Amino acid sequence: MPGVIDPTPRIEYAIDGYVQEIRWTADSSRVLASSADGEIALFDVRQGHRLWSAAGHELGNASCDITRDGSRVVSCGQDTRVLILDGHTGECVSSAALPAWGERVRFSGDDRQIAVASGKNVLVFDSESFDRADPRPTRILGPHTSTVTDIGYSPVDSETLATTSYGAVTLWNTRTHSEPRVLAWQGSSLVLSWSPDGRFIATGDQDSTVHFWFADSGHDLRMYGFQTKVTQLSWDYSGRYLATGGSDMPSIWDCSGTEGPAETRPIELRFHETVVSCLCFANDRQILASGDSFGNIAIWKPLSSNTPVQVVTAPAGVTGFSFSMDDANLCATLDDGGILIFKTRL
Repeated sequence: MPGVIDPTPRIEYAIDGYVQEIRWTADSSRVLASSADGEIALFDVRQGHRLWSAAGHELGNASCDITRDGSRVVSCGQDTRVLILDGHTGECVSSAALPAWGERVRFSGDDRQIAVASGKNVLVFDSESFDRADPRPTRILGPHTSTVTDIGYSPVDSETLATTSYGAVTLWNTRTHSEPRVLAWQGSSLVLSWSPDGRFIATGDQDSTVHFWFADSGHDLRMYGFQTKVTQLSWDYSGRYLATGGSDMPSIWDCSGTEGPAETRPIELRFHETVVSCLCFANDRQILASGDSFGNIAIWKPLSSNTPVQVVTAPAGVTGFSFSMDDANLCATLDDGGILIFKTRL
């Protein structure tokens, strides 16, 4: 059986330090990477070279994002600043002060807003404000009960933002001053992920559980039995299946029932000999990639088989995955700063 990806990376890059985050442009031609040590770099995947590298944040990066057309890059970090970089040159064109270190930054789906999690607040900027000398936030969402650990715009509404902090997921309208919807519970969420159709929100939690909400009704449930805290979540393109980490076996949950994944058993994928460090569904295929700190990359077709269709060994521990928007390439990041681009056969 031919593999899903070419076993030898078509392109290999490197940046200084542990790769913190990667983001693709909408046309799948470029991939943005930021390291924990501060470097931010943009790579041209079609031409196979680095376009630019920027110093980033002096005390270390936390998060980055890029507009769909690649014209602007935003980043935040430990130096309590948010930076806007020219996507073509890497030059810093503007910046704004934050009340605390920046934990997460995201463009809205239409690129008109930038949301930055900073301490117990989330600052929302109009993207155009960074064309002026002194950009100011249009909204400050908070304070939350604790440090905001993750944020995510709804995939179907560019003015709805979900935030996580201790005790709740909070849904905000970023344009109006209406009261937010609080999806409360007693626990600490680390990451959140919207389903592609905007129906569900899942969070990976400190207490080795996954919390699951119906976004419209607020009805919720929890999934138990994970070995460690859960920091890996990925939805398939249909919004029916949710992949979770938190153990040495990726789990695939069917969320199509009237009660979501309640009273169902997940598909468990046995291969890794240590806790899964990352996983990612393809954008338009029910293909899943999972990786671990030993450098093992497993490619799965989980709805037809619970054994990998392909295994590839990377030269270092795998920290992250992202399929290009057209699913033609899979980007894998490594704990030694390596970035591998594999061509897919989807």
